[in-house]
Amino acid sequence: MTNKAWHCRQPLETYGPLPIKVVSISTTAWEDITAVSLNSGCTGSPGTEVNLILDIRGDGPTSPNGSGADALKTRVNPQDLRVTGSIQCGRRDPDSHQDTLQIQGGTNITFVNVEGGGNYDAGLSTCQGAGGGPFYSLNTISNVDVLGGKWIACNHALDGGYPSTDTDIVDAKFRSGRDDGSDPNCTFFSSPPCINTAQLRLIRVTCERWLGGRWVRVPPR
Repeated sequence: MTNKAWHCRQPLETYGPLPIKVVSISTTAWEDITAVSLNSGCTGSPGTEVNLILDIRGDGPTSPNGSGADALKTRVNPQDLRVTGSIQCGRRDPDSHQDTLQIQGGTNITFVNVEGGGNYDAGLSTCQGAGGGPFYSLNTISNVDVLGGKWIACNHALDGGYPSTDTDIVDAKFRSGRDDGSDPNCTFFSSPPCINTAQLRLIRVTCERWLGGRWVRVPPR
């Protein structure tokens, strides 16, 4: 998909043999609520195999290219998806509430070893993370898990704010808060990396915030 969104509203197998791979490329400014959305009717296959690979490319909120909003949304009730890959944000409209991944509902979805919101190892972001990297946001959310992976954002990297059931975050790493000018994409208010986590089962999760010019591990809130 070049300069337009991919909105999945039907079983993945209708697009071809599983796993489906979606590459989202932005070479100019364009408008949509997200680069990729997984909607009601978008279903995968029960089991443990990855069935959707995402390569959502973007150079961050200050870039001239991209949809102007989120990188990825789940909407209402997609089901039985196991997703891996890279999820990055492009340009941000001035009034946009930009997230790496906004979870607006879903059942039996697992994000496996995702590289989300920038280059975690380099400590540089491509997403504002106004709500979060994985941001549990709306509707009925059941068994939507994050297994492994590295997530970074300017603001929150993980926000479990909306009620969800049977949610596991396992062996995942989160960073936020590099707003001292050393990350050119972070010109926003920043907060601790992992917030509203009381309803989530956190297992071997690392949360780090940029403090005093270095990454410091902080407890989830």
